[in-house]
Amino acid sequence: MAFLISAGLAASVSADEGRWYLNPAIGLQNFDSKRNLDDATTLTLGGEYRYNDQWATELRFLDSNADSKIGDTDVNQYYLDALYYFKPMTAKWQPFAILGVGHAEFEGKLNDDKETQANAGLGVRYALNDNWSLRGDVRGIYGTDDSTWDSLINVGVSYAFGGSSAPAPAPVPVEADTDQDGVPDTRDNCPNTPAGAAVDAKGCALDSDEDGVPDYKDQCPSTPKGRKVDDQGCKVALEKDISMKLSVNFATNSADVTGSIDNIDKVVQFLKTYPEVPVEISGHTDDTGSAEYNKNLSQRRADAVRNILINNYGIAGDNVTAIGYGEDQPVTSNETAEGRAANRRVEATLKHKIKQ
Repeated sequence: MAFLISAGLAASVSADEGRWYLNPAIGLQNFDSKRNLDDATTLTLGGEYRYNDQWATELRFLDSNADSKIGDTDVNQYYLDALYYFKPMTAKWQPFAILGVGHAEFEGKLNDDKETQANAGLGVRYALNDNWSLRGDVRGIYGTDDSTWDSLINVGVSYAFGGSSAPAPAPVPVEADTDQDGVPDTRDNCPNTPAGAAVDAKGCALDSDEDGVPDYKDQCPSTPKGRKVDDQGCKVALEKDISMKLSVNFATNSADVTGSIDNIDKVVQFLKTYPEVPVEISGHTDDTGSAEYNKNLSQRRADAVRNILINNYGIAGDNVTAIGYGEDQPVTSNETAEGRAANRRVEATLKHKIKQ
């Protein structure tokens, strides 16, 4: 038996790869009725060497004290087992099969016996981490001398050391990234991006405000969309007079806007692009009624259009002024119905030197 154990250990140590496991366990052994022994608690200490993902060898020592009608019997058992694992060392659950040979010694008051044994069974290991695991197994034990059958259930913990529980990962091919922007050259549509510049999935520099100047060069990163900018992403200083008219007609003695407002979309777009430009909403009437009444009516008409720009189109009210001019600024003669209709109007005038 000593020779078999030594040979097994020598074979284990000669392996190039693998891991050692220290396997303490506690179990319950049920003895064949021929032995006249009660079930006994068994303490086990095992040393296991796992060659690879499938195969392992274990040397075990078992110690128990079994009661009988004629007194206690000390039982010492030694085994050399082969284990076959059905799952790799990297798996959480690792079931295995056991087949081994051993030697047992029974020492009691009235008996002193030794026998050769064979055992077979199934078990499972559950990995807690890279080193610690739980292990359990069930075995049938055959005594060759008297043709006895014993059984054993074990549970325990294991500590692994040496080697590695996981195979070394294969080297990952590294794709070339000439401009070092994190996008491989094979997918880089902008292969000369400066180092450190933020890029999109195609390797091109980001342009958050969409002004045509990439973020890494943009000194004015919040330029409104559509504004003309210089090479640094800032507004171009260009003095220009802007004058636009917004026209709406009203029924006699009314400040209600009932139809469409000509040119309002163009005015709104301009004001959103250039929110700093002030706009004057001017209200006008024909000469029907008193001058004082018409001035008040024109003010209500101007206020109505101003409220539409603010409430319906989201224009900031700080830069929008409403002024009623009454009948003082006709655009045509009030002698005809058509002329009076043309004079009942509201105009939005934007005339300002802007920096574009």
